[in-house]
Amino acid sequence: MPKAQNFKTVFYMSKFIHPTSTKFLKKTVNTDQDEIRLLAFSLLTNLEKNIIEKISLMKKQLEKTKDEREKFEIFYSLGELYWEIVYLNISDKELIEAYLKEALKYIQKALQIREEPKVYFILGRIYLKLGNNDSAQEAFYKSLELGFPAERILVYLMEILYYKRNFAEIFNILKKLKNITLPDPKTELILKVWR
Repeated sequence: MPKAQNFKTVFYMSKFIHPTSTKFLKKTVNTDQDEIRLLAFSLLTNLEKNIIEKISLMKKQLEKTKDEREKFEIFYSLGELYWEIVYLNISDKELIEAYLKEALKYIQKALQIREEPKVYFILGRIYLKLGNNDSAQEAFYKSLELGFPAERILVYLMEILYYKRNFAEIFNILKKLKNITLPDPKTELILKVWR
């Protein structure tokens, strides 16, 4: 993560919607340089505001629709947007649990209409963040069963299995990952520790 807190770095980091960039912007809010602090605060506020506005629009759209396919997409999108607020760590800590519960509510409503692997994947991430490892594990396995890419799920399963002290299953997963291209260097580093 960049250490420099100047206009150029703050603008550069604001172009990426990722937990690392929001962490940097939150850290920058505490700088003693007024202009940079205000810029970082403004960028974080706008990011959260944009997501909240999308949620509001989706809810209005939900009230108008009778189509089940459209309801499914709206429920999924609402769950994903609430999850994004938590994932990006842009909300106050006091609101995280409320956002997670909203995300969970909409994801479960989407699953009542149709089961899709991407929905179970988000469900697993929500449960994992809530500390419900058994439900998270079940959701991740269901997502795998429905065809979600293993390379995106197996690291989360390994995390759950680590908490449960099920090291034998972790090594079984590592065997499955031998011929899989991993999505990011961070995941590769985590796996190197176990190999």
